[in-house]
Amino acid sequence: MNRNLQKIIYEWPANITRYEAAVFMGLTTNEAVGGGLAFMACLMLIPNKLLGGVLGAVVAVVVVLSIKKLERFGNVSLPVYLWKKWRTSRNPREVQLTEIIGARGGAVHLEDDGHIITIE
Repeated sequence: MNRNLQKIIYEWPANITRYEAAVFMGLTTNEAVGGGLAFMACLMLIPNKLLGGVLGAVVAVVVVLSIKKLERFGNVSLPVYLWKKWRTSRNPREVQLTEIIGARGGAVHLEDDGHIITIE
């Protein structure tokens, strides 16, 4: 194969179906449009422009946080994370493990909704 052609051939990323390009300040298109529309709606609907601008900024941040998936919360948005946290606090699940640890011992790591439990 030609050396010049090898330089422009790249492999597809493993998660190509979940890839979204950041278009504005690290936000995807959906997040930027959602935040912008929320801000403009507040500016247009509230007669006092100063109050509309402040309220629009707050509403835009809330809209972006409700759309943006955060890695810290297990790649889900903030409302989904809070819903899962509330649901598990009201109905905690019991985990039963069979004895699978070898004679040498070691650590067993369990992960559930972004929480990691280590048993040594």
